[in-house]
Amino acid sequence: MDLRTKPRRRMHYPALIDLGLGQPHRECMIWDISEIGACLTLSEAGSTLDEFQLLLSRGGEVRRRCLVVWRSDMQIGIRFLQSHTAAAPPKAVLEC
Repeated sequence: MDLRTKPRRRMHYPALIDLGLGQPHRECMIWDISEIGACLTLSEAGSTLDEFQLLLSRGGEVRRRCLVVWRSDMQIGIRFLQSHTAAAPPKAVLEC
């Protein structure tokens, strides 16, 4: 049974995860999306921050601040947060 409060739309859209802290961006694919969150398929397994910026355009002009709400080996579920200020640091790194 699906308990989501907002309907999700399936899509296969490439995006980048900006972990901040001078780390390289990680490639991902948006698997499905709603106005409040999304499911991302990661290009490689590994640690992901609890909070990060999801870059939705090549140059990073369109981005959303995200909170990870669930994890599996190669996918994460995220909730979109309010606008991010440059002064707010990302959360500690957690293992998938």
